Amino acid sequence: MTSPEYILNKYLSAGEVLSGRYQLERILGSGAYGAIYTANDLISHERVAIKALPPRSENTSQTAFDRFQREMQIISKIVHKNVIALYDFGETEQGVPFMVIEYVQGETLDSLVAREPMSLDDGLDVMAQLLSALQAAHKLGVVHRDLKPANVMVSGEPGRYDCKVLDFGMAKVLEDLGGEAVTQLTREGVAVGTPRYIAPEQARGLEVGPYTDIYAAGLLTYELFTGARAVKANAIEEAVAAHVSPHPLDLPEIEDVPEPIRPIMYKMMAKSVQERYQNAAQVLAHIEKLQAHMRRMASGPLPEHISLGGARARAPQKLDLDYDRIEEFEEERKQREPKLTVEKAPFQLFPPVKHPIEYLERLICLPMAFLGFVLMSTILPMDGVLLKILFSIFPIFLCAMIGWVLRGKGPFTIARMTWIAGFACFVLPHVINLKMVVSNLLLNPTWFLEPISGIPGASVVMSLVKAASSAWATMLSGLL
Repeated sequence: MTSPEYILNKYLSAGEVLSGRYQLERILGSGAYGAIYTANDLISHERVAIKALPPRSENTSQTAFDRFQREMQIISKIVHKNVIALYDFGETEQGVPFMVIEYVQGETLDSLVAREPMSLDDGLDVMAQLLSALQAAHKLGVVHRDLKPANVMVSGEPGRYDCKVLDFGMAKVLEDLGGEAVTQLTREGVAVGTPRYIAPEQARGLEVGPYTDIYAAGLLTYELFTGARAVKANAIEEAVAAHVSPHPLDLPEIEDVPEPIRPIMYKMMAKSVQERYQNAAQVLAHIEKLQAHMRRMASGPLPEHISLGGARARAPQKLDLDYDRIEEFEEERKQREPKLTVEKAPFQLFPPVKHPIEYLERLICLPMAFLGFVLMSTILPMDGVLLKILFSIFPIFLCAMIGWVLRGKGPFTIARMTWIAGFACFVLPHVINLKMVVSNLLLNPTWFLEPISGIPGASVVMSLVKAASSAWATMLSGLL
């Protein structure tokens, strides 16, 4: 397939003047749809950038033209120091559409951090600039949907970086821009974005919002401090799977991310929309609070447990950040990457009680399991003692095992699953065949105790079981 750059070389050349004002100099780069050139504004004598698209005569897709038109509409409305500015637009006599945009002397963020990851101070400053740009876009109802390091241009030097967000061609416009309707490029339910930086809801083709850009900004934050992508998969399917999985992303370079920023980053990268920051203003508030804390510390002793570019000191106060998230993600990361020096916690069949109701559940689980076992056995048409025991106890045992496997996750506990299963096994036989239940409780309720009848005390247990079974069967017979 012929590249847009190659096609445009037939229509545009160095020295050519567009609209009688913009003299082309050289090509800066090209993408899937078009190319970008540097140019000299012959009136203001400033350097500008020209973004051009091959003409329709070259079979350029309608999607490319819509995206081009869309980007011009959007960036003409977002006037912000951290968003690339649109100066002019037009079309050559040969049908080449172009837009004149702000020229930035610098490099893309991905190439910058790949060479040298940022310090905490610089990274926070860059994050604040990017989130400020997103906030301006979101106020106009624009969701970028393709925020990634390659779409961020950085100029300046450490300590004085300036950032510009580029390429709003994939943006989602949630409302009319100042009364001007903007053509939607995609149908509902169609995923749009770069797979390595796509939010879970975006990957599923669900509704997007400002929180979608926040997720991508979280991935970008990881890259700022590590120089590595959070999602390293090369295949589209693998990259998307990493985002839609309910498990947190595997972050092998997490130790390179300064500890104070991790709670903010984790909340930005939360898979659940409800757990994530909902808008850029919320993230900016936490970043500004962290920056203010760092400025206070710079005038006095450094925090002991907060890493500031490698230094460590004790903090006189705890930042009001979501530190529950950092503990949760760190624990899950340790489980994914077990270390030989970490001792396993001792096995606990019944972990510490978290709620008073669990005491009652532990008291009733075994008696209820026994009752369920006895009643379940009354409707099983089997003669073998061992086989009948196995089939009678199996449902209760299975539920208890489920409770053990899922213990600590949501409402699941061994005791709770055991008494619920026992209760179900107690009730179901009455519903299935009440007459058989009454008959077997009266005839031979202690069949399972007969193999141990010779053991001292077994006769007492058998008598109690017979008496209880007889009383219950007599009561039930009145219902027949």
